Amino acid sequence: MKLTWCFFRPNSIAQFFVSWFSAVLDALYEYHPPSALSPMELTLAERLATIAGGPPGESAADLARHVASSYKAKKRWLACETLVSDEISMLDASTFDKLDHVARYVRGNDKPFGGVQLLCCGDFLQLPPVSARGGFAFEAKCWRRCFPEQRALTRVFRQSGDDAFLQILGELRVAKLSNKSAALLRRLKHTDLSAWTSRGIEPTRLQCYNADVDSINEARLKALKTSVEHLPCVDKGDGERYARHHPYASTLKLKIGAQVMLLSNLDVSAGLANGARGVVAVSYTHLRAHETEAD
Repeated sequence: MKLTWCFFRPNSIAQFFVSWFSAVLDALYEYHPPSALSPMELTLAERLATIAGGPPGESAADLARHVASSYKAKKRWLACETLVSDEISMLDASTFDKLDHVARYVRGNDKPFGGVQLLCCGDFLQLPPVSARGGFAFEAKCWRRCFPEQRALTRVFRQSGDDAFLQILGELRVAKLSNKSAALLRRLKHTDLSAWTSRGIEPTRLQCYNADVDSINEARLKALKTSVEHLPCVDKGDGERYARHHPYASTLKLKIGAQVMLLSNLDVSAGLANGARGVVAVSYTHLRAHETEAD
């Protein structure tokens, strides 16, 4: 069985594997999150370790014995044929070695990951391991054994056609910004944004951490003098499973004048696409009252 690790450049087709990865996780284990954390707050490393059916903090040997004694966890490991992992850079070497040991022990097969086919993708120059103590995944003792064949995907799809932007992204990726690119970025500080600001839409600010984003958004929302409305998130279908994976808040707080951004495609032809920006102009309560009157 050939095992492959794919090295992806930023903004390539790595996102294609996200749904596969989530499906594999759900097929492998019955998830029981720690009481102190919601499923959305769990790290990739914790989720992968939990595949084995035991606490992530256990040693490899203890975790393997834990799985062997669990009918459900063992059954899922034995039934697994392929494991697809996106953002492999977030997984540390220690956890990767631990999972390899568990798979070989439970499946009674000394091949890498017990003979499970691996397809891992990610960019080690983007997201670092969740656990800084464990080292990068490619530093794992079993890494070379697991991935004798590796591929680097170099074609970028999202920014195709914008060569200048692609060059800047490539330079920033390795922290070597050319004078030409630096000069271009400095000129962008003087970009005319009146087409958006005249409609009340402020430039988007990028932050490295969700906590910083939430803090800024909360402060800006409190600064608005309009009344706040609380809109509950409604899940359809398997609500519990879906709630673990979607990026939406359980309750959305909005005010007239608030800056908003779409997180999914609603009507691409009308410009209502993922990432589209706008400003709240009418309250939800007013809209509902208007719809009731129309009915």
